[in-house]
Amino acid sequence: MVLKELHRLGLIVLRGFITNLEPARQRALHGRGALDHLYLPAIPVAQGTIGGDKVHKDKPWEFDFAKDFMAPKDTRLANGAELLTNICAEARRENQKLTFLCISSLRDIHEFTETNPSTLPEVAERVVFQGGYDITDSGGIVPKPNKLAPETMDAANNKMDPESAAAFHRYISLHKIPTICYTKTAVFATEIPIQLCIDLEATGHVLGKYLRKAQIKMDVDFYYNTVYPEKDMPIFLTQEGFLRDKSSWWKENAHLFPRPNFPDAGKEKGEIIKYLTKLLAYDALAALGASGDDVLSHLDILQPDRANPLHRVIGIAGDKDAGILPDPVMNPPSMVKAIMALTRGSILAAQQHSGRAYGLDGGYMGYRRKNRI
Repeated sequence: MVLKELHRLGLIVLRGFITNLEPARQRALHGRGALDHLYLPAIPVAQGTIGGDKVHKDKPWEFDFAKDFMAPKDTRLANGAELLTNICAEARRENQKLTFLCISSLRDIHEFTETNPSTLPEVAERVVFQGGYDITDSGGIVPKPNKLAPETMDAANNKMDPESAAAFHRYISLHKIPTICYTKTAVFATEIPIQLCIDLEATGHVLGKYLRKAQIKMDVDFYYNTVYPEKDMPIFLTQEGFLRDKSSWWKENAHLFPRPNFPDAGKEKGEIIKYLTKLLAYDALAALGASGDDVLSHLDILQPDRANPLHRVIGIAGDKDAGILPDPVMNPPSMVKAIMALTRGSILAAQQHSGRAYGLDGGYMGYRRKNRI
C-alpha cells in the first residue's frame, strides 16, 4: 500500500511485482487481488520461483483472511522471469532507469542475472534490500552472517536461498550497482503504533480489515512461539523481548521482574492482544526507501550520504558487551509518520476512486512520474 500511494502521488512509477516462495501462485493471486482493490489493475503481478530448497509452509495470517479480495484461482498470471525481462527491455528502449526492490528470496533476481548478465548494470539505478549485508573493505557487499552461527546468514531474505544471496551480492559488487539495505535494527527503531491497523480496519475497506485480522493472528502466534517454540516459526524474540519491544505490558509490570506474571500465551485466549502497542512493518521501510533520495530527504527521513554513494546500510546493530547502542541511521519518527500517512492515504484514496480522473495505469493523470520500481 505504501508503493501504491507513492505511485498515485506521482513520486514513483510501479512497473510490476514478482512473488516467490511456496505457494508462489497463491501469493501472486493475493497480490493481484490487492492491487485490483486499490484500483491498479494494469500493474502486472507475476509468479516467481519457489524461492529456495527448503519447503516453505505458509502461515495462517497470510491467506486465511484474504478470501474476500484474492484474485480467482483461474486468473492468468505472467511468468516472473518473462515479466522481469520485458520490464528491463522496455527500460532499455526508453532509456530509463529502474529501482529493484528485493524484500524476499533473492533466487529470482539471481537467476535473472545469470541469464542476462549485462542487463542490470545498464538499467538499474539502485537495488533496495530488506534484509542485511556487510560492506567489505574493498567496497563490495556480502550477506550479513548470523552472530550466533557465523556459518549461516542473518537476514531472512538471505536465508531463504543462501547460494543465490551470496552470488547476487557478488554480482552487485562486481558491477558496482548502487544499493541500500534496510535492516531489522531500523525496523525495531520504527515504532509504528498498532492504532494504524485499528484505523485501517475502521475504514471498512477489505484490505484494512484484512491487515487488522492478520496483524492480530501473527502477533498472537509469535508470542505463543516465544513460550512454546515451533519448528516452522522463526524465533527472533524471547518472551521478555516480545513484551518489552511490542507491548505495554513490560512497562506496566517490569517492577515485578524476575517473577512477573506473564500474559497467558494461549492462542485461543489471546490475552496478549490488549497489551499490543507496536507494529513491526519490515517491508514498509524498504518500500518507502525505494522512493528515492529526494523523497526521503524531503520527508526528513534520510539524508543522502555523499561520501559513500554506492552502498548504504540503514539500521546498524549495537554491541551490548562493548556498550555500543544500535543506530537506526535514519529518522524513525519521520519514517513512522510517512508510513502511516501513505498507508491511510492508500486506503482512503481507493475508497474515493469513483469519479476521479484516473489514467490507464491507475494513477492520477497529469502528475510527473519519476523512479520506476
